[in-house]
Amino acid sequence: MLPRVETKAVDIGTLLQYTFTDKRIAVEAVQMAAPQIACLYNNTFEGLDNNKRLSVLGDAVLAKVLCSAWFEARSS
Repeated sequence: MLPRVETKAVDIGTLLQYTFTDKRIAVEAVQMAAPQIACLYNNTFEGLDNNKRLSVLGDAVLAKVLCSAWFEARSS
């Protein structure tokens, strides 16, 4: 089954508490396995490139958030 961009973007946005204007960016950010994937966007087939730089940045931001939460939990 092909991923639906709209559904994946909502799932990602829910986790991040963010609403993406361009839903494809959310899916690109978490898609690193292949240079391009097939997906459904607005009920049409579309090739979606990965975005390794955005994914790496997201990993760094997530690490910072998790480390901050861990640090705060230790000091209470």
